[in-house]
Amino acid sequence: MSDGRKEEVLDLFKKHKFLINPEFSESINDADAQGFGIYNNDKSHRYYLYIDLYPKENLKQEKILTAIMLNPSEKSFYGGFDQTVTYVIKIAREAKIEGKLAAFSSVEVLNLFSYKESNLKKAEKHWQRNETNVKFLNKFLNKFNNPILIAWGNSGYKVDKNNKGNIVGENFKTIIDAINIDNSSDIYAYHVNGIELDTNGKLPTEYRLKPIRKKQPTHPSPFNKQQLNDFFKNPELIPITKDLNSIK
Repeated sequence: MSDGRKEEVLDLFKKHKFLINPEFSESINDADAQGFGIYNNDKSHRYYLYIDLYPKENLKQEKILTAIMLNPSEKSFYGGFDQTVTYVIKIAREAKIEGKLAAFSSVEVLNLFSYKESNLKKAEKHWQRNETNVKFLNKFLNKFNNPILIAWGNSGYKVDKNNKGNIVGENFKTIIDAINIDNSSDIYAYHVNGIELDTNGKLPTEYRLKPIRKKQPTHPSPFNKQQLNDFFKNPELIPITKDLNSIK
């Protein structure tokens, strides 16, 4: 499956000339899974990460979960998965939709911002270097319609702004708009910051996907251990309504 997906994504890069020569990582083996990444030439930006989940003997079909997070934090081009990606793998393995195991066979990771940096303050200096990633994500989301896990955290609302609140570089609203308008996928979160869920663990009906401070899809990092623990007690994914126009 990974070879076929690799060619599909590579064709997307070639067709739209996002990068002249995308760099591929060697096969990454970690967390009982196997994957590869697509990077720019100096490997400072990661645009795509694909992960096959194992064991797969009991899965009846191939089913991909597309996770959209903030930015890659891996430190090594050929290294294993970082802790955040490891949590995404665990979410994909255990997630339920409407009470039934989702049974995802693989995960692909995209990011609002492609620069590789685990320190958010350092990453902020490179936020304006994101044009290729924005173009890639928009085309990718138009082409593929897998279930989407949004998990970019509270910093997602400010990625395209400087410390004075002025927009710099590419506006991430274009990506979020693409998720809402151009893509027909089902959208989920494992937890949403600042929102009280009902007794069934679902979002209020008036909630919509929109970049609002303190109402962001929670980032699955080790710093959000409590939210992750709560999710794994009852790993039901939260459906997100995609209508942006109903919120002012």
